Amino acid sequence: MKNLQLFLATILVSIALVFSVSAQNDDKFLVKAKKLNDRKKYSEALAEYKKSFAAAPNWKAAYGIGSYYSKLKNNAEALVYFRQALEFKKDEPLIWYSLGFAHGELNEDEAAVEALRKAVELKPDYTDAWYNLASVLYKLNRYSEAADAYQTTVKLNPKDAEAYAFLGIAYIKLNEYEKAVEALQKAVKISPQNRGYQQNLRNAEAKLKEQN
Repeated sequence: MKNLQLFLATILVSIALVFSVSAQNDDKFLVKAKKLNDRKKYSEALAEYKKSFAAAPNWKAAYGIGSYYSKLKNNAEALVYFRQALEFKKDEPLIWYSLGFAHGELNEDEAAVEALRKAVELKPDYTDAWYNLASVLYKLNRYSEAADAYQTTVKLNPKDAEAYAFLGIAYIKLNEYEKAVEALQKAVKISPQNRGYQQNLRNAEAKLKEQN
């Protein structure tokens, strides 16, 4: 899965976008929490999210609290609040994505797959959710499904060298070496200094030569 730092950057951007859509309907605590988040004062923002939830339980406050615990890598506690957020807004892909990430961090892979599939069902162009879904499927040795999800990822973001690389590796696992070479060539083209991509490409080319 995408690393924690990138995940947090993603959800912070998503929070800013999603929360601003209906900012006029937010209580004063949520408004203050957003401003504090923007200034990276996360513990102070947490206090405001808790005040908002105490005043009138709502999904944004619950999600904000859960995101704080994700930042601390306390994913078990984060799940509690992400589930609370879903009780108020089951059609929000950001919640499902964060729920899936937390499950993945806890090695609860089947639950992660279920949540991430829901995220991409609600938002078919959710690139990060597709990537993380692919990563969990790969971990579960479900290589064909993983390849499909990585394929969707690179269609949405053709500059994602890492997704191309793992797509190629998934194809190697499936003995589809021609597709593996094609994907890994794209990874190397995007990130030519990455020795891991270069090595995997050489491996795929060797396998393809043997096959032919």
